[in-house]
Amino acid sequence: MKTTVSWLCPRCWIPTCVSASPCWGRSKAGSASKWAPATAPCHWLADQVGPSGHVTATDIDTTFLDRLSRPNLEVRQLDVTKDPIREGYDLVCARALLHHIPERLDVTKRLAAAVKPGGFILLEEPDFHSVLATDSPAVRNFWSGFIAWAANCGIDYYIGRRIAPALDQAGMTEIDVHGETIMFQGGSA
Repeated sequence: MKTTVSWLCPRCWIPTCVSASPCWGRSKAGSASKWAPATAPCHWLADQVGPSGHVTATDIDTTFLDRLSRPNLEVRQLDVTKDPIREGYDLVCARALLHHIPERLDVTKRLAAAVKPGGFILLEEPDFHSVLATDSPAVRNFWSGFIAWAANCGIDYYIGRRIAPALDQAGMTEIDVHGETIMFQGGSA
């Protein structure tokens, strides 16, 4: 019996896709770093599914994906906002994609629809919930200005809190949300 595992990775060229995901393991992430940042996560995924599996790496511009070379890895140009997305993937993952596009919640639902029953979706997006919780007026003013600028450009740095409800509306179950707050220590200048 032949088992096929298929994964869809819109914009998987972002290098921290591997190292930032604890479920993929540090040892595997370290070994994947021998490839150029544009190819590391995709090559790693292709190696994990083996010769009977299949990985589809997509982006609206495949320039950084064209160097991918695995027999079980397909590169496709795809605009996730309007192009048809195949269904039946075991895993759909996207990182740092949704907060940049106005259709973010619709795309979240479209990506969820591509997951086969029993499959998984992994979305890594920011939520700047804590940046204004600072004692420093200068830091608070900086982040307030940055967030206002980003919102004016159509970037949603609060998308993280909206992903779980969008996945729920799309019919996903067993939704798990993980948040992380990074603390920056000043005084380095």
